[in-house]
Amino acid sequence: MKILYIYALTDPIDGLVKYIGMTNNPKRRLSEHLIDKTLTKKNNWVKSLIKKSKKPIMDIIDEVAESNVEYWEKYWIAQFKAWGFKLKNG
Repeated sequence: MKILYIYALTDPIDGLVKYIGMTNNPKRRLSEHLIDKTLTKKNNWVKSLIKKSKKPIMDIIDEVAESNVEYWEKYWIAQFKAWGFKLKNG
C-alpha cells in the first residue's frame, strides 16, 4: 500500500493556512510550488511571499493510502474552510 501525504501551506507572515494539497514527496512538492508560473490564486500568493524573501511553511496534516487520497484531500479542504480559512485552492 502506497502512502501519500496531505499537507497545508501556511503563510509565514500571518500564520494562516492558505492551501491544502497532496503529494508523495513533500520536499519536492514545496520546491515545485516555489517555481510554478501558472496564474492561480495560490501562485500569486506564493510569488508575493517570495518578493518579501519569505516562503510558505509546509506541514503534513495526514498520511493516507493512495487509493483514497482524493477523498481525504477534499475532506481536509472542506474542514479548513469550515474552520474559517480562506484557502487559495482552485
